[in-house]
Amino acid sequence: MAVRKTSPLRLSGLAMLAFVVPLWVLPFLPPWPVVFVALFAAMFCTPLINGPLIAVLTSRTPDELRAMVITAVISINTLAAPLGFVAAGLMIERWGVARSSPPSLRGLRGWPWSTEPSSCAIAMSTRSASPRLPSHG
Repeated sequence: MAVRKTSPLRLSGLAMLAFVVPLWVLPFLPPWPVVFVALFAAMFCTPLINGPLIAVLTSRTPDELRAMVITAVISINTLAAPLGFVAAGLMIERWGVARSSPPSLRGLRGWPWSTEPSSCAIAMSTRSASPRLPSHG
């Protein structure tokens, strides 16, 4: 079986779309095995999103700024995740799963189209003619 190579950002963009699709079963209040499979399928795509984007961010950031940029990205992500859980919990508690899922999924649906082009723009704008090797010094 032949495996085609795919660019990392294309893989990340497709994974962003694949992340959102299984979540659309949640507003219909399916039984727990369906919820489990939908969440597992969505979370399975997370490394395919994060890996290429962090790699591009790392490789395209100038050496003198790299540590600060990666620290800032990871810090913001670490702080934003619990806030998202709290916001989702409050929405679900107030409106229930069926009424709160569609607005949050609409927000996620817009997420790939809002971040993927900007990630591609960052990757393409800083691309040099020859690949840069990491400096160890």
